[in-house]
Amino acid sequence: MKKIGLTTLLCTTLTWAALSATPLQAAEVVVYSAPPAFYLWFVIAVGLLLKPLVPCVLTVGAAAWIFIFVLVYFLLAILYDLNLKKLLLCTLVFTALW
Repeated sequence: MKKIGLTTLLCTTLTWAALSATPLQAAEVVVYSAPPAFYLWFVIAVGLLLKPLVPCVLTVGAAAWIFIFVLVYFLLAILYDLNLKKLLLCTLVFTALW
C-alpha cells in the first residue's frame, strides 16, 4: 500500500473541489430605503401621545419642549440627506413662511 502525504491529499481535494464546484454567480446587493417622510410618523405619534398626558402628568411647557425636541430631530433627519441646494431652498421657504 502506497503512503499518501498530506500535501498530495490536500492538493487532490482542492483540485477536485475546484473542478466540481458550480460556476460563481454574480453577487447581488439589495438596498432598502425609506422616503424622508417616513420619519414623520414619529412626530405625529408624539403629538398624539402628548395630548392626554398634558393635563394629568405633564405641564404645557414641558410637553411643548418635548414636541419641539422631536420636531428638531425630525428636521435634522430630513436635512441630513439633502444637498446644499435643497438645504438652501428649504431654508428660504421656511424663512418666507415664518
